[in-house]
Amino acid sequence: MDTETIFHSRKRTLSAAFGPSDGNKNDTISAYDVESEPPPPEPFYSATFQNALKKGLNIAKQTADALENAQLSLVDGDNLPDLIHDAKALCKFEASDTRTIAILGDSGEGKSSLINSLLHYPDLAKTGDMGAACTSVVTEYKSKTSNHKAPITIEAECLSIGDIEYHIKELLWSYRRKYLQDAEDEDISESEQAKMDRESKEALSSLEAAFGHHEGFSKDWLMKDMSEEGLTTVTGQMIEWAQGIDWPAGADSGMWTSTADTADECCEKTSVFMQDQFWPFTKIIRVYVEAEILKADQLTIGAGLQDTNLARVKATQDYLLRCDHIFVVTKISRAITNQSLKSSLVSVVSKHAEMEWDDLSGAGGMKIAIVCTNSEEINEKAARREFCGANKRIPEDVVAKLDQDIEQAKAQGNRSRIKKLKLRQRWLLIGARSAHIKEELQRVYEPETGDGVLQVFCVSNTSYEKYARKGDTEMVLASGIPEVRRFCYTITAHAQELQVIIFLGSKLSSLLNSAALRVKKRAVVPVAKLDHTLDSIVDAVENEALNAVSRCESGFIDAFRKRILTFIDKRSGDWERGAEKQISSWCQWHWSQFSAWCRNDGNHRTKRREKHNWNCELISEMRSEIVPQWDALQDEEIPKLLADLLLSIKAPLLKFQSEIRSKPFGPLLEGIIEPRIRNIEYTYNLAVEIFAKEIKVIRSKASVPNQSSYVTTEMVPSYRLAAQEHGRGLERRQHSIIQGRIIDGSLFSYISIAMKEDVEAQAKVAFNEFRKAFQPTFVLIKKDIEIAQAKEFKFLDKVCEEHKIEESRRKKAEETVLGLRRQLRRRVLVETEHNRG
Repeated sequence: MDTETIFHSRKRTLSAAFGPSDGNKNDTISAYDVESEPPPPEPFYSATFQNALKKGLNIAKQTADALENAQLSLVDGDNLPDLIHDAKALCKFEASDTRTIAILGDSGEGKSSLINSLLHYPDLAKTGDMGAACTSVVTEYKSKTSNHKAPITIEAECLSIGDIEYHIKELLWSYRRKYLQDAEDEDISESEQAKMDRESKEALSSLEAAFGHHEGFSKDWLMKDMSEEGLTTVTGQMIEWAQGIDWPAGADSGMWTSTADTADECCEKTSVFMQDQFWPFTKIIRVYVEAEILKADQLTIGAGLQDTNLARVKATQDYLLRCDHIFVVTKISRAITNQSLKSSLVSVVSKHAEMEWDDLSGAGGMKIAIVCTNSEEINEKAARREFCGANKRIPEDVVAKLDQDIEQAKAQGNRSRIKKLKLRQRWLLIGARSAHIKEELQRVYEPETGDGVLQVFCVSNTSYEKYARKGDTEMVLASGIPEVRRFCYTITAHAQELQVIIFLGSKLSSLLNSAALRVKKRAVVPVAKLDHTLDSIVDAVENEALNAVSRCESGFIDAFRKRILTFIDKRSGDWERGAEKQISSWCQWHWSQFSAWCRNDGNHRTKRREKHNWNCELISEMRSEIVPQWDALQDEEIPKLLADLLLSIKAPLLKFQSEIRSKPFGPLLEGIIEPRIRNIEYTYNLAVEIFAKEIKVIRSKASVPNQSSYVTTEMVPSYRLAAQEHGRGLERRQHSIIQGRIIDGSLFSYISIAMKEDVEAQAKVAFNEFRKAFQPTFVLIKKDIEIAQAKEFKFLDKVCEEHKIEESRRKKAEETVLGLRRQLRRRVLVETEHNRG
């Protein structure tokens, strides 16, 4: 970002995108300016805060100019080029802490149109009924960075070889399941049959796209041998084919990158990975584009998250657990009756976050909002009966006045006025219905949201695009899109605020401190001998911090082992006996019902039997008993360990700060440590936030029995094996397979092992990030000390007059830098602190 503020910095190219389509430059109709939308009432968006940021960016620019114009001679270990580079980098504010919104909804509900409207970028997300093949690929829309020069940058990430193999197995299972012998039993419900038919069709579509061009591929070949051995043979052949896929040029490494100038070109290029042989094995597509909502809020908007095969569902569930907000998109017609919408929402969310739906407000629950689309579709006659009249949303006199005005316009033959009045009347009814739906849904879901309020939005994407092109602000606001966009701005307002505070109070402050050190180096004054002992002291301080991280990592692993793993080991015997009782009760079911649950990975319902999630019931005792253990670990032990670690990192730095005050050059280094510590603390807390989210994901996989859970992962192979049984003795063999999975005593130990591996892997990543939080700081501190002690390189050809000229430039740079530092400390930082209250 240049010296303009974050919220009002975008070029007018986006507004032009919604301009008149006839290209008439003399057209008086101007496009809607998304930048004119008022920001939410958050401190970050206040004029005071934005002005402080603007001043900070300007200070960085002036610092870069002052250092560059000084043309100072080199000194020992000179960091002047680095300082100039850093100052120029700070002239642009690029936030790094992002938030992710996931867009969920069934096909045809308006997800792509919603994205286009929110981004204020028509046709970027391809709309229309494109089928499962297209919507199966997750597509993220992210803000451009300074490295992205083209209007649009595209990245397509492919699945790894291991993921491709797993994906093929799941696709093959989804296709073959409906052809299992007992799957054709007359007792199968219509809903299950429809589900199997749909999933089989989708799987076949994927397999044909990937391998249909191979000579040996056919539907008959896929189900020629329905045994376990036959499944292995077919799977092996397709894995071999997959290894020979001829990816587009540049995608061999697993990542394909390209650029586009227009939305049409972007769709054309991304379509390569959304069709034919590539889309089944495309993991994610990222589109980097300039959009106010993405830049101002550092949001990532992800869509295309619906799919039916287990491999995709598991990946989606993991993705959603890491999202900060979920928008459930559904047509407003589903919200006419509360039960209709609730059924739709439960259907969409439960595919990926079944247990989370029960806790919209809980500490660990997902943050879910509802976006009702197609609000422009309304039965005016019915809406008038519902919302117009005494004690209703639209007073009688308002309706009567509109009717009177319309009749008067008709009598005058004023068609233009008639059109405007009828449009106003229509949108008055639309607004009343939208307000009614919002209130009703919030009332219905109040028990689930607790102290919070379910966010509900009613929007018209078609109206937004139509009136944005015309620049009709009133109708754009009526479309509801600006309200959703405004809500999006609030999602990261606090995170953005913290980043600006660190930018001003740490990064810019540290730059000015280092710059002040450098410009104070007089070319004509000799400096004391270099004190090498300080490097040793800095190294010792860094080693002390590194040792503290290692101790904390060991302490965390030990706490997890004692609190979770030891508890599981101690209680697993009782849990296994409870699980055996559960299975014994299922074995009393009719054989066709037992088979149906095996076919559906243990999670199913029929007309004769209500919904049962076997995976949930198998670990029901573990789930309830281990909650206090997880709570103690997450809420008490981990926070204390990480808080102590931060103190252990800061303490030696503060001690070092007091030590350097006694040095001859101590006054030069006054105040260099505090802003460095603030940056360490901020970077550290970001890493802690990510670590906490990953631990939450692991806890969810251990406790929430959805498709990505540990228990489901362990049980699915047994379900699949049992489902393939047929013929005489089928019931006995199926019971034996499922019971054997528990009786062998390995279920809970496998869950424990999987959990341990994930926790240790995440701990390794997190604690490495903790180290990275402070290691660069020590490099910079050493450089500051070196410059404080440095002496000028002497050049034989220098004459006294040159020294005088350079000294004059140095003095001017010193005055400028010190003045900028005073301005930052006394005005800019004071303003931001006052604004935060």
